[in-house]
Amino acid sequence: MSTAIAPALSRRKIELLTNNIRQRFNCSDCYFDIVSFVEIVIPAIDETFNYEYASSNELSPGMYAYYDPTNNTMKILSSVYDRACEDIGRDRFTIAHEVGHYFLHQDGYSFARTNQLIPKYCDPEWQANTFASALLIPRAQTKFMSIEEIKDKCKVSYQAAEIAYNRNWQ
Repeated sequence: MSTAIAPALSRRKIELLTNNIRQRFNCSDCYFDIVSFVEIVIPAIDETFNYEYASSNELSPGMYAYYDPTNNTMKILSSVYDRACEDIGRDRFTIAHEVGHYFLHQDGYSFARTNQLIPKYCDPEWQANTFASALLIPRAQTKFMSIEEIKDKCKVSYQAAEIAYNRNWQ
């Protein structure tokens, strides 16, 4: 079995990175405008970055978006983009996940053939999910919120809000 392996990153290091991003771009609210971040901010700080909206026949079945570090390009399913513009939490998270790959995995990652379990902190998908959660649901601003408050103020899905709520109390 081939498994993707990224350089080790702790939840704390990922949260520090997302806090730095939020601070650098003056985002002190709970809500993070991930669509504008992809369309305006990333291209302004990285002129080699590209993003494209794709139809479902341009992506593999079941794929909603992906980041290609080789071409420094993010492809987002048009319907996901449209729903993210409407603040649908699941779609905002999908885009934030790909932004996580952009910030964390520009140099790519390796694949290993192993029967051993890879620690989650070396799993690029866990890292991108952790990044998306920390970017969209900042711990400091949501520490004392209910699941519903997190969902409403951060514009995320109930599932993401519940995970963040539980994380806040660890």
